Amino acid sequence: MSGADVPPSAAAGEPKTGAQHRRPADEVKGRLSLFPGAFGELAPHAVGREPLAVIDIGSNSVRLVVFEGCTRHPQTLFNEKVLCGLGRGVGATGRMDRQAVDQAIATLQRYALLCQTMGVQAVEAVATAAVREAEDGALFVERVARETGIAVQILPGAEEARLSALGVLSAFPDARGLMGDLGGGSLELAELGDGGVGRQASLSIGSVRLKGRFGSDLEATRAAVAAALDSVPWLVANDHEVVNFYAVGGAWRALARVMMAHEHAVLPILQGFSVDGGRARDLAQVIARQEPESLARIPGVPAQRAELLPQAALVLDTLFARLAPARFVVSAFGLREGLLFASLPQEERRADPFLAACRDIARRHERFPAHAQALMTWIAPLYEGPDAPCASESAAERRLREAAALLADISWRGHPDFRAERAVMEVLYGHFVGVTHAERAWLALALNTLYGASSSTSLARLCRRLVDDEARRRAEILGVALRLAQRLSGGTREPLERTRLALINGRLVLSVKRGAECLVNDVVERRLAALARRLDLEWGTTKEG
Repeated sequence: MSGADVPPSAAAGEPKTGAQHRRPADEVKGRLSLFPGAFGELAPHAVGREPLAVIDIGSNSVRLVVFEGCTRHPQTLFNEKVLCGLGRGVGATGRMDRQAVDQAIATLQRYALLCQTMGVQAVEAVATAAVREAEDGALFVERVARETGIAVQILPGAEEARLSALGVLSAFPDARGLMGDLGGGSLELAELGDGGVGRQASLSIGSVRLKGRFGSDLEATRAAVAAALDSVPWLVANDHEVVNFYAVGGAWRALARVMMAHEHAVLPILQGFSVDGGRARDLAQVIARQEPESLARIPGVPAQRAELLPQAALVLDTLFARLAPARFVVSAFGLREGLLFASLPQEERRADPFLAACRDIARRHERFPAHAQALMTWIAPLYEGPDAPCASESAAERRLREAAALLADISWRGHPDFRAERAVMEVLYGHFVGVTHAERAWLALALNTLYGASSSTSLARLCRRLVDDEARRRAEILGVALRLAQRLSGGTREPLERTRLALINGRLVLSVKRGAECLVNDVVERRLAALARRLDLEWGTTKEG
């Protein structure tokens, strides 16, 4: 048996060489609920809030992600990757390295046991370029099934590209341009536009493969990448404008970390990080010439990823040289999220992922039910109608206003001295998609004001670096309006239904229905006066009926 062979499984209960800690197959089988599926289409019973898992067996890493159900914005319960390097020898020998295979099997046995203990209802396990292209790929899949109980689907390249593109669409519903998912063994490309996936390609120019084949010879690497790109007719034709390039995969996420450091990014959040396309290419050229040791010293760049950054940068540079995209945009969502997105009903796919996440947070954190919609209705007179003081609100700000109402109770259970800080940090650094860094900052400023914090705190100053003065003013007006509504209502719906805001003869008036006059006290009046000052209006109260 050669060093690249996949050894057969030992019988149940017999020792396994090199991995004494592994569990016998009969201890795993029958206790892990598995659903192999058909290339990423999860079973209907998996849609909902029962925990499910995706195992992604790539050329560089083997990853387990456990999701809290299959929803529009799935929450992650657990996320772990192990850099096994299955693709290290495939380009040279056609077979996977034996040590890498053993490490992958041990990793998958750990994942199987973790899924059992977490009560995972369904597991979707997929393998990409290394297993797909290796001569012993089928033997590896058989061994995984015997020793772990996990059924693995080997994804064709085009299907991998489609699913990665669907993952990007789940995070950027209006995505327009080209998706590129750079893995260890391959580069997947797919067109995006009009809410769908267009032409696709899969090329064997992953960063692990390029490193193994050409080492540090960047010119030979560039020639191989260019030749691979030349094999895609619709890339050669260049018959379309690439508005945005959506970068997916660990290698390009590490590359984006370096770009963040170069650009002094305000928020260290990969999702939605964006750079001008020309600037991204300039940075890629610089990074391609750096030594991995110096790249590894950059915060957030793992040493094992740094080893492959020059190759990842060179692929980006070569691709951008012919496509010239307007923007480089990072997507934290890719293949794994695409598997879940593909299983959702069409109606749920069309939902706004950011507002879906905010609604989920509201269900978990609101003090009393149905409060968010009541808040939106109550402050509507400030925004709707030709004479409303905030009638020029954009569609994007209308969306953020709804998000602020949904998140109004996000920190109420926290310590009073730190509620604002907690709310701001949740928005700035939370696991959201479908929202830009500037929009995070706008929403954070609104919540900062809602919770009564100063606009001069360090977090507020950080937010102001991402929005202009007019946007800041409008965010703070929303925060003051919500602060008034929260004090008036005590976080409940009925007081808001028994009062209303109105613009009467150029004055901001709080009208109160008969029998509810006691709702208005000195604190409420002070907050009404604060809102009126923000709007440069006089104020008053009146009784109705």
